[in-house]
Amino acid sequence: MIKRKTVLMLLAGAAVAAAQTAISGNVGDMVLDSSGNPFIVEKDMTVPKGKSLTINEGCVLIFKSFTGLTIQGNCSVNGTGNHPVIFTSINDSLINKTGTQPASAFDWNGITVAKESGSVAFNYVNVRFSVYGIKSQNPHVVIREGIFRQNGQFHFTINDKIQSVQDNLPFSYNVKTPAQGQSPSPAKPERPRKLKIIRYSLLGVGAAGSIAGIIMSINASSAYSDWKHIEQETNPLPLPGEYERRQDKYNSAFTGALIFDILGGLGLAGFGVTFMF
Repeated sequence: MIKRKTVLMLLAGAAVAAAQTAISGNVGDMVLDSSGNPFIVEKDMTVPKGKSLTINEGCVLIFKSFTGLTIQGNCSVNGTGNHPVIFTSINDSLINKTGTQPASAFDWNGITVAKESGSVAFNYVNVRFSVYGIKSQNPHVVIREGIFRQNGQFHFTINDKIQSVQDNLPFSYNVKTPAQGQSPSPAKPERPRKLKIIRYSLLGVGAAGSIAGIIMSINASSAYSDWKHIEQETNPLPLPGEYERRQDKYNSAFTGALIFDILGGLGLAGFGVTFMF
């Protein structure tokens, strides 16, 4: 990967002699395209609050000493794996063949993302030879497959906290990526938590109702036998009202069994229906 990036930078350097675009100051509501390569940053660039800067794939920005980019509004850097966006020093010999001295850390200031900034995303960027790389006060900034090299103080900070970034290795922030060497796992749809609560509550009601219905059915069967057996009892004779008592006991057990069977059936049916959502 690193060799490929180096080849791309060499190809980008070949365009320096052909054309160049000077850029500085307020760059709000601008779109930079690689046809303007390289963009020579002569003074600080600023994206004001409420404005947007879009930098398309393959763009190369080379910064003179003591210059940098400050983002107070929105910024979308749209590099790709084959055509990254490069932020580097005016002395970077891979980009600027007319440089008079070798590039080194601290050659330019770096990129500052202000706290009040809006949507800021750096996709496939190279940030090289600056003082502080990307310094963000916005914790929602996104970096996808960024490559950092020889930045003086650090490569990337969030609210002045230094993030662990290694030279020349792809780095992502606020982007979900698979671990190195692993293939992405297929996304599993997450069922809403409330639906899960309802589903397993219905399962509990269904199971409890069915068990209670079975117990009540056994009791009802026993009560029915007692009730019908009293008609054959002659020695001794049943006590007055015993027939009615046994009948009531059977009716009560039968009604309970019926209620719990219905409740259990509805609970289990509801449990099954939840899988349709």
